[in-house]
Amino acid sequence: MKEIKIGNKFISENSPCFIIAEIGANHNNDFDKAIKLIDLSKEAGADAVKFQSYRAETLYSKYTPVKEIRGKKTNIFDLIKSCEMSYDWHEKLKKYCDEKEIIFLSSPFDFEAVESLEDVNVEAYKIASSEVSDIRLVQKIARTGKPIILSTGKHTEEEVSEAVDWIEKEGNNQIILLHCTASYPANYDSMNLNCLDTFKKRFNYLYGLSDHNTENLTAVAAIAKGVKLIEKHVTLDRTMEGPDHHFALEPKGFQELVEWVRKTERSMGTHIIGVDKSEEFGRNIGNRSIHVKKDLKIGDIISENDLIIKRPSFGISPREIDQVIGKKVTKEVKEDMWLTWEDL
Repeated sequence: MKEIKIGNKFISENSPCFIIAEIGANHNNDFDKAIKLIDLSKEAGADAVKFQSYRAETLYSKYTPVKEIRGKKTNIFDLIKSCEMSYDWHEKLKKYCDEKEIIFLSSPFDFEAVESLEDVNVEAYKIASSEVSDIRLVQKIARTGKPIILSTGKHTEEEVSEAVDWIEKEGNNQIILLHCTASYPANYDSMNLNCLDTFKKRFNYLYGLSDHNTENLTAVAAIAKGVKLIEKHVTLDRTMEGPDHHFALEPKGFQELVEWVRKTERSMGTHIIGVDKSEEFGRNIGNRSIHVKKDLKIGDIISENDLIIKRPSFGISPREIDQVIGKKVTKEVKEDMWLTWEDL
């Protein structure tokens, strides 16, 4: 699988997981809130923050039906219009992220957004799940030559493969695929983390998880499945008005996410079965070796009745008891002492 560089971070099969704090529209069109979300993401240890760049007019028809969202009839067009971020923010947000040493990303939802993000030299692009089938947008993003994080929610394996082909045909093979359940929130029964095994077998690309579960267990489980990127929504307060706050992590929860991911990575270790350094004392004291039941004199011939297997393991291993039986004692050995080859 290809190593991918985003900003000053290298993402590969052997690298730490790249963690994106998905701010999205959770700034509620308040620049100061956007800055606070960048700050808390940096403090928590995220590698990058990601926004969403769209215009309601190019994203939804004004005739989109009213939908009930969390018990309230909602005009989707008006909701998106209230959340859209001014593209003038791109330069200011990128500059602030550079100062804070955290990578600035945004998902573009139209051509103008791509061009604006190119103007500020964004490091990579995230293609949102709903845009995977938009061939013209996918092609335009691919032509930038930047790394592409492709979310796959609501799409079949064939549709994902088709989007990958579009990107590759533009000469871009810097792709990270994100397994995603595009429901908000995504419950445990819908996460389908075994799908990550399919990504590994089906595509020769790095893969990750765009996680819309409200807790951290699924992200940690994904680490054990080999993901190299995790994206999780973050908010200042879940009770705030807006489409994405209710399933996002608050500051403490996001900090715990980063801690759990890093601890899980440390816990994964290697594929080698062996003795860890932390086990060496326990191996010496807790494992068994051959001891003697009674005092032995020089010249005695060892019989099995002379021996007992007990701790510690400073003597001859019990695996070699058959080689010990019948040997002649060359020095005195006190009862209950472990037996060494120097004694025989």
